[in-house]
Amino acid sequence: MWLYKKIEFNTEREAGKKKKIFNVPVLEYRIFNVPVLEVYIRNLQSKKLHYSILPFFKKDRSYFENPVNKHTFYLKVNNINNTSFQCIQHWINIIGWLKADFYIICDNDILENMIYNRIRFNNKNIKFIKSAYKPLTNIVKNISTPFWSKATYAHLTAFLHAKKHKIQNFWDIDADDTMFLVEAPRAAEIIRKAAEYADKNNLDAFSMDMHTSRTHGKHWSFGITYIRPAKDWFSILNNNKNTDWMGNYFGKYDYEFNLDWFFTYLRDFKNLNAKTFYIENLHFMHSGDFMLNPISWHISHWKKGKVHYPILKYVFNNSDLSEIPVSKCSIKIDTIESEDKCFDYINRYLSFLAAIPEPAKNMWFTD
Repeated sequence: MWLYKKIEFNTEREAGKKKKIFNVPVLEYRIFNVPVLEVYIRNLQSKKLHYSILPFFKKDRSYFENPVNKHTFYLKVNNINNTSFQCIQHWINIIGWLKADFYIICDNDILENMIYNRIRFNNKNIKFIKSAYKPLTNIVKNISTPFWSKATYAHLTAFLHAKKHKIQNFWDIDADDTMFLVEAPRAAEIIRKAAEYADKNNLDAFSMDMHTSRTHGKHWSFGITYIRPAKDWFSILNNNKNTDWMGNYFGKYDYEFNLDWFFTYLRDFKNLNAKTFYIENLHFMHSGDFMLNPISWHISHWKKGKVHYPILKYVFNNSDLSEIPVSKCSIKIDTIESEDKCFDYINRYLSFLAAIPEPAKNMWFTD
């Protein structure tokens, strides 16, 4: 933990600076549009409040104070690679379109500083929290093997924080390696439709089909997940006293276990109403490092009842794994109007192919 730290960041309308003592934000001032110094305090619910030293300047309304807000996001981050910040930025943009609240779960101070420096936020209500270890230790030891323990602590921190602050519904997002390959307003509409479907059908958990079809329905996973308050989650978690449940899958499907597998167990044996969703015609990216593990890290595409994996098919020449049926467990909630929307997004935001610089264009194209 830093004793003192000064942070610079950018929003859509201004640049700002924030100072922290013992990792707690204590003051902030704007740079461009209004030179206001703001002091941060916390009320009994630990919600951030702003008090302006120059009160005649009107400050922006934060997400948390928005009375019509229906969405809270927990953005779990820990990766630093070429696509991490593109993924995080896309989620921040989606949250902006939804006018939602968010918390970034990050245990790496270096990554936190990089996010402040490289991400353009929608406003100044930027909240980082760290994984809660001590209150979750007895739970994690019974639902995770050591390989996945840090990820499990981070996921459960979202549940713990939501319970503490009486947040009823929330999104748990692997924000540094997942991306809907469409513009943020269209991705926000997908998120809105998924939440509406889950609420209407009283689902306990509703997750993007990142692995369910890939495993022919055997495995339910987190990644992009909507959680509802229908269950007393900590009663379920605390009542699990050992790792015996892992025996249902050990050796047959996996050797390492995590919260994803525990929810799979709850779905299979304890009547957890956990479903997955997909979007027809959508192209979706999970991590940008496709060469090392092209099954878990991939670009996927849902079309006409099948999930297509173009990297597996055209780079690895693997026809057995590159086209599989959409699982019967997976529910179509939306349809992208045209694949061209995805290709346009990929070319403009994930590469420079939409605007190849002149020297390269002269080299790569015929005269």
